Amino acid sequence: MPDIVNFYRQPKPAPRYVGQFVPEFQQALAHRYAGVPAADCSFTHTIQLNDGVQIHGERDLRGMEEAWLGHYPLQGKRVLELAPGSGWISAYAASRACELVCLDAPIGPDDTLERVRRSWWFVRKALGHEAQAIYANLDDPPNDLGTFDVALLGDALSRLESPYRALQRIAQCVTDAIIVVVECEPGDPLPGEAGHPAVVTFAPRPGSGGSRLWHHSPAALARMLATCGFTDQVWDTFTPPDLPPHATLVARKPQTRQSAGATIDAATQVQPLSSAPAEAADLGAAETLPVPPPRLRHLVAGTEDLDVFLRLGRAGFLDIRATLARAGVSDVSIGRLLDFGCGVGRVLRYWITCPGIEVYGTDLNGDAIAWDRENLPFAHVAINGLEPRLPYPDAHFGFVYALSVFTHLPEAMQRPWLAELTRIVRPGGHIYFTTHGVGYRHTLSPAQQSLFDRGAFISGGDDPGSNFYGAFHPFAYVSLSMLMPCGLTPVEFRPEGSAGTPVQDSWLVRKT
Repeated sequence: MPDIVNFYRQPKPAPRYVGQFVPEFQQALAHRYAGVPAADCSFTHTIQLNDGVQIHGERDLRGMEEAWLGHYPLQGKRVLELAPGSGWISAYAASRACELVCLDAPIGPDDTLERVRRSWWFVRKALGHEAQAIYANLDDPPNDLGTFDVALLGDALSRLESPYRALQRIAQCVTDAIIVVVECEPGDPLPGEAGHPAVVTFAPRPGSGGSRLWHHSPAALARMLATCGFTDQVWDTFTPPDLPPHATLVARKPQTRQSAGATIDAATQVQPLSSAPAEAADLGAAETLPVPPPRLRHLVAGTEDLDVFLRLGRAGFLDIRATLARAGVSDVSIGRLLDFGCGVGRVLRYWITCPGIEVYGTDLNGDAIAWDRENLPFAHVAINGLEPRLPYPDAHFGFVYALSVFTHLPEAMQRPWLAELTRIVRPGGHIYFTTHGVGYRHTLSPAQQSLFDRGAFISGGDDPGSNFYGAFHPFAYVSLSMLMPCGLTPVEFRPEGSAGTPVQDSWLVRKT
């Protein structure tokens, strides 16, 4: 019989998780948790035992199992369930599917998670189902689990450090459907209602089954799944006892739908976000300012087209304003802002409509700054070097933004520049920036895509800092290798959500 504890302690350069499927290993797990009393468990679900005894948990999903699963027919299917908690849904799914594999966090010293893990095995024995348990890194699920007809993610994405990375890995092994659940917060419109904000908000909340880190709006989940190829989408809503309304999304690879619920046009979910401002703004003053010559427009926008230059600048400005409004950031609290990488003022020009804000801009290109000084005199502009430092004191700005700047810097400059922007933002201030995320994955080579999918930063080209150099940022790299070392807290992440730099991911973060 395998030694479970030592199995996970042994170094394995290339783990074969498929080995956990062998009967001996599953028997060893069952033996490890055999006879665990309910008192030694923490229950994330209310459990109804076969003898009628109830064990109360954080959530009571009894009678709502089909709603949680989006009424997807599990009969005859091979099913993967992520982060099953105490396993009430596991027991229900196992009674219908031909095979259920539950993927959960590795066995380790965390007593809170261990108590939940015990509860899963307690329920498995008490209700007599035969689901298999596999333990691995949930943020980077193993790629040797085989294929599944359907994956049940529940609300697990909200508790992962790298939810998009996990979703990508799961999507690679699913042939039909991925089912996710989101707790609807006040103001969350479901797809099909007005608004459709595809927003991911950093909203930590503790729980015995793992702390929630993120809140995904329904439209954000729809967009994330659509970018993974699961574009045939159906929503259903339900309200568990003593909990807010929930929504279940059954997202399938394009084929005939078999699920119940309200049909959503998947194409709607992947359209660019609305650039409507949080509050009406008269942009006339900005649109009467001088415009740069074609050569300079091409330098910053990749095209000489004047309409594109003005339209994207306006969209970028309104998008930033709307993002700040959602975060409760007012002009008064900003006071002073910096457009880092301002170019020839494509976005900066529109801040003339906000007289309560003092506007600054910097750029690497001396010709662009010379044009700004002559034609946008309301802004204080300066030239910056390819490497830090900026000519401003600590905590000088309430808000800094960088549109498509980190997208053109090598890795050695990523964290130093973000640290420099953090230095010049006052505590409680915000930084908004954009990156080449999964929307640009298709531009990479197969080898680079494999590295990107594992969370690696990718870059290359000529002349760092220019449009001839490209950088590509997986979600995990930004959150773990950039934000955390700089002491920045994510406020809002939108995959492919930047209106001013289409298809780029947008990040709003706060200095604590």
